[in-house]
Amino acid sequence: MSNTNFIGIDKYNINTLTAQLENNLVSFLDNGLLKIGAFGNVQESISNIYGSDMSTLRPAENDSYTDYTVWQAPRKNWVYENITGVDYTPIAFSGVTVSGVAGSSFYPGPTGNGTLGYTINYKEGSILFDREINRTSKVTASYSYKLFDVEVASKSSLWKSLQQKSFNPSNFDNKFFASGDYTIPSEHRIQLPTIIVESVNRSKNIPWRLGDHSLISEQKILLHVVAENRADRDKINDILNRQSTRTIDLYDINKLVESGTYPVNFDGTINPSGLEYDQILANSDYKLMTCRFKNITISDMQFYNIELYGSTIEITNELILIQN
Repeated sequence: MSNTNFIGIDKYNINTLTAQLENNLVSFLDNGLLKIGAFGNVQESISNIYGSDMSTLRPAENDSYTDYTVWQAPRKNWVYENITGVDYTPIAFSGVTVSGVAGSSFYPGPTGNGTLGYTINYKEGSILFDREINRTSKVTASYSYKLFDVEVASKSSLWKSLQQKSFNPSNFDNKFFASGDYTIPSEHRIQLPTIIVESVNRSKNIPWRLGDHSLISEQKILLHVVAENRADRDKINDILNRQSTRTIDLYDINKLVESGTYPVNFDGTINPSGLEYDQILANSDYKLMTCRFKNITISDMQFYNIELYGSTIEITNELILIQN
């Protein structure tokens, strides 16, 4: 009897090769950038070079929660990873300070205390309190943010808005709901600089060995880089161009989900059972395959009537698909 089953897959509702490759590249970029210090540290009451106090959080309007329970920072993508081997390290979130007419109180992380509890959404750079905070209060926190917002294109739909000047937010000490770009919910904003990872429908397969259906597969991935200054764009171009011909390990997202060891939950909170990128790759249970960056080409991205700088980096990924 002939075999009528598909080769290389036995379930439909799983992440297939395209999704595996996209998400692995996001993890690779995120981790690599953090290890070379591509993050910013924010300390309470210390202004940045623009004179902005990035530690001040502002109430965010969110239809899913009671007014004045969600407070957001100017920058999203807070660092939750433990980073070593760099000249300076990220600030570990230790708690939040709420100041009002009765004085200031510090509520330790990661969940507050019996007086005031909260959860931290590291992805969106916001804090969800268990009760309403008086809008006249000042809410501050020390944290670190990732300099680059790295996302998969399918999760960064075109209806998302590019947000400029997030390092110099205007009127952020206003205790009313956010205005300007910050009226757009954080999950619908992409802060700059950003790297958007997009798979394209260009692939090529050739047989790898005799006796089965194993393949050498070439898969194209585009990295769209958008920045507010030429230096950030050029740095990413130079860094990634140097990665040509290198090989990286890929982990199996399906096994990570099944085991419940993904690092961050869907609501942006840290998964207590989660593993970080290096830990995942060190565990052979999660190994998927290796990937070689066979070729990398860079082209310019043009913007008109707006001061943005961009590039498109095309990576030809070479994978060996073993028939199990």
